[in-house]
Amino acid sequence: MYCCEQWDDIISEVNKFLENNPNDSNAYDIKAAAYESKQDFNKALIYVNKSLELDSNNVVALNRKKKILEIIDN
Repeated sequence: MYCCEQWDDIISEVNKFLENNPNDSNAYDIKAAAYESKQDFNKALIYVNKSLELDSNNVVALNRKKKILEIIDN
């Protein structure tokens, strides 16, 4: 399992990738996954929603959003 610093590094790398690929739904989902792993569910929800805005059929992002909402609601 990654520790928080490694998730921060992943987020940083995804941010660099998104500079040249701003419409990549999967990149936003990876960013959401990193924030979810850091238990920052509000930021995770922001980025999973961005992922779904770009690709409403992204099954991984749809499942992640469902999981995040269940956590937030509990």
